[in-house]
Order: sequence, then structure tokens, then C-alpha cells
Amino acid sequence: MDIAREVGARSEEADALRELAVIEHGRTARSLQTEVDEGASRLELLMTGGSELLAKAKGLAEQAFHIYEQLGDRRGSMSSLISMAYTHVNDPTTSGMAGRLEHIRALHHSRKGEVTESQRATDDALMLYSIHVYARTNAQPDLALARGQQAFDAAQALGDRWLECLAAGGLAMTYLTFGASEESTPWLDRAAKAAMSVASTSMARRMEMWRGAHAASRGDSPQLIGHYERAAELAGHKNLGGRCEAYSALAFECARLGAAAGDDALLGRAKRTALETLDAVRPISGRLPWEALAHAALALVAQAEGDGVIAAEEARSSLDIDTETQIPIHLQVLWAAGRILIPQGEPEAAALTQEILGGFSYVNMLISDPDVKSRWFDVPDRRELAEIVGFQPSDGSEASDPDALELSDGELEILRSLASGSSSAQQSPDSGANGADEEMDRLFAKLGIGSETEAIEYAIKAGVTWR
Repeated sequence: MDIAREVGARSEEADALRELAVIEHGRTARSLQTEVDEGASRLELLMTGGSELLAKAKGLAEQAFHIYEQLGDRRGSMSSLISMAYTHVNDPTTSGMAGRLEHIRALHHSRKGEVTESQRATDDALMLYSIHVYARTNAQPDLALARGQQAFDAAQALGDRWLECLAAGGLAMTYLTFGASEESTPWLDRAAKAAMSVASTSMARRMEMWRGAHAASRGDSPQLIGHYERAAELAGHKNLGGRCEAYSALAFECARLGAAAGDDALLGRAKRTALETLDAVRPISGRLPWEALAHAALALVAQAEGDGVIAAEEARSSLDIDTETQIPIHLQVLWAAGRILIPQGEPEAAALTQEILGGFSYVNMLISDPDVKSRWFDVPDRRELAEIVGFQPSDGSEASDPDALELSDGELEILRSLASGSSSAQQSPDSGANGADEEMDRLFAKLGIGSETEAIEYAIKAGVTWR
């Protein structure tokens, strides 16, 4: 970089700055991973470090971008924008980190060059579904609903029955995350209808797992047992992970319902199935979520049977779980462990309370729809856990950035269109080509920018994500 500056090779200088941004991003990520390996919480690092974590990488990418802009090198500008999007991945948007991922994928998509309309439609459908999955598994149910519906519609338009089934089933499970079992039912039906066109044991097993979860949400123990048992049978001996997944879910739901109802038969079934899960998991290496869930089930059974010592031991064992990548199961484990260890004043109580408070605060920040947020926190298990740790969710209104410009819906739509990788913003229905150009010119003047790539840069920094 220094040599390029000395000889006035601006393009090479920009190339070097862009690559240095990538290197700095990797360096920071590695440093953070080291801290996590030493026991730090990734969630806490993100919340406390925020946008400053990658400040140096951001600066390098921005320098590269502005040089490319001065040179009129659009390809270089777009490549540096992608680097910039990665450096802003921890910054907040209305869609949380998922919004940043949407933006990155859209920018990559825009560089593919000329593709057929069918290929573009397929790419967009897969992008929508991937964001749905990310949002659903990272406690962003409102975003998961929006992207899941779009993915389902796109899959139907493409005639992709496999993706249609996955999107419908994903929507059904998303509704269950905030206790909406009635809204979940029609999506399960749509998934089943699409699955009839997919000759796959794997898809059949997924359907049984979804139906088991749906039955559990309604407290229907005979149905949940039947569905989870069939899921385990479909997994067979070759798919050990699939069998363990079904067993652990069966054990936990039987323990949860059995403890609530004082049903000895369900508690007995939970204990047997949890022990079967632990036996099945033993040959597999690694920190497996099914093992943690089985220990959580045994903790609930022991608590219901009045054995506080065993309950505490099993609760401690359940907390040995990958908390960053197994968020849905981790929430179940936290409920089981929290209701046992915290009221009993066990040594882990204070740290566990802080972990739960931090997690709830993060989810409270992520969910933007007030109704979905209220229902998510009103699920009985979460409501109980919130009462134990003394957490009160907010109404969801976040303070706006005082330095941010006020943009109209039309101006935001232009930015989103550009941020999605379009070569030019889509014109509004009521304006012709000239009107669209005038709208864009007014927006550029308002933002103090002079090109579409600079508009994308603004969108990246401001968190205006994929439309």
C-alpha cells in the first residue's frame, strides 16, 4: 500500500486497502474467537463491543471504496462495498444481524453478472429461505415470518415442492416459538401437502418432528409421543443424529408436560427416553444439543419427584451446551436449569441469572413487532423464567439515531432497491422513468452523494437492508 501511494498508483492502493480490510476483519474475528474459547460469551462481546469491534476494518474498506469511486471503477467499488458490509455485520439494523446477512448476500448476488430470470428467481428464493432459517433459529420470529412467507410464495411460483415444504414447515415452527399453535396448523397442512410430492424419508421424518412439536405445544401427549416415535423410526440406525434428535425432544416434552400435570406415566416415559438418548449419543463426539436436552429432561423429572440433589446435578450437566449455535434448545435448557438452580440458591444461580437476563435483553432488542414480542415473552416457560430472574420486556420502541436523516418511505424504498443489488432503483408506480430519475436525484442531494454505489455505502452504514 505504501509503495502504491508513493508512485501514485491509486487503483493498486485501493486494492491493497480492500485486502487489508479483509485481513483486519479476519484478525478481529480470530481474536474474538480466542476470547470465546477462553470462556467469554460471544453474545456479551457483541453487545458490549458493538460497532467498535471492527472500526479499523471499516476505515480501511471505506478508504478503498472512495478511491475506487474517484477512479470510476464500479467493479472495484462493489467489491469494497462487500468488504464493508462484512465489517458492519455486528452493527444494529431493524432486522438485527440477519438484516446485515441479507445485505451481504444481496451484494454478492449483484456481482453474478448476467443470469437468466429463472436463475435469479431461484437464487432469491434460496436467499429468502436462508434468512428465514437464520431468523427463526436466532430468536427473530417477526423477521422469520416475513421471509418465510416470501420464501414459500417464491417456491410455489418456481414449482419447487421441496423448498415449499421446508418454508411452510419453518413457518409452522416459527409460530410455535411464540405460542401461536392455531396459526401454526394451516402451515403444517401446507407442508404436508407439498411433502406428498417429495419422495423422501428425510422429509417424512421432518414432518413427524414438526407434528410432534405442534402436539407438544397443545399439550397433546399421546400425539406428541406417536409423532416423535415415528420420527425416530424413520431415522433408523443409519441416521443416529436424527434418532437422538427425536428421542431428546420426546424426553423433554414428556418431562415438561408430566411435571406440569403431575403425571407419573409421562415422567416415567421422559426418564426412560432421556436415558436412551444418552446411551445413543455416547458413540458420537462433541458437545451435542440432544445430550443437554436429555439432562434437562432428567432434571425436570427429578424435581417433580422431589429429589433436589439429582435435579441440580442434572441441571448443571444440561448447561454444557453450545449456546451460540443451539439457541432454541438452549432456551429450553435455561428454563429447566433456571427454575431448579436459581430458586435453590445453588452456586451457579448468580451467573445463570445474569446469563438469562442478558439473553432476554438481546431478544427484546431483536424483535421489532410489539405483538410478536409480547406473545414471545408470554409463553408460559419464558414468563416463568422472566419472573424468576426479574426481567421486564420493554414495549419495543428503540431510540432513534439523532444523527440519522429522516427519510420518507419512498426514499427508503429507493435505497433498499439499490442495496438489494439492482443496477438502478425501481421507479414508483405513479412515476415514469423521468420521475424516477428525479426522485433519485433528490435523494442523492439530500444524502450529499453523487452515485448509486455511494448510496449503497450509505445504506450499509445506516442499516437499510434488503427490501
